[in-house]
Amino acid sequence: MKLLYDASALLNVIRLRKQDAYRLLKDSLILCLAKYEIGNALWKEALLQKRIGVEEAFETMVLLDKVLKIMRVVDISNNDLALKLAYDLQTTFYDASYIVASTENNAKLVTDDMKLARKIRENTSIMAEILKKKPETSSSDRILNTS
Repeated sequence: MKLLYDASALLNVIRLRKQDAYRLLKDSLILCLAKYEIGNALWKEALLQKRIGVEEAFETMVLLDKVLKIMRVVDISNNDLALKLAYDLQTTFYDASYIVASTENNAKLVTDDMKLARKIRENTSIMAEILKKKPETSSSDRILNTS
């Protein structure tokens, strides 16, 4: 099955596996907004939270740019469906877009966003009604442990 990574899972794979991330992520799917989400997360961690140094942020961004060249960037074809899902799940349009993209591309959504994963688990009937199918999910940890 194809895998679609959200920003949280993609960032974790890159951080944990560094250069080996290329092999693991090759031909996987990503939304175009993920690079912006990751860039913002790195900025926040380096500047505001001081959890990482600016050099680590830059190195991670360089790896991200390389990884994105071997992944397949997809977009959702139905924005109003994503907005309806965001409204009904009371989640962000970003998160709803990942869910919609995973179902439109018959891909498993890989997310390390526990809040999003919980919303998906707890709202299967809403998603089945809106999307006509239940999205499959996994975490990067589960994916890495099976690779």
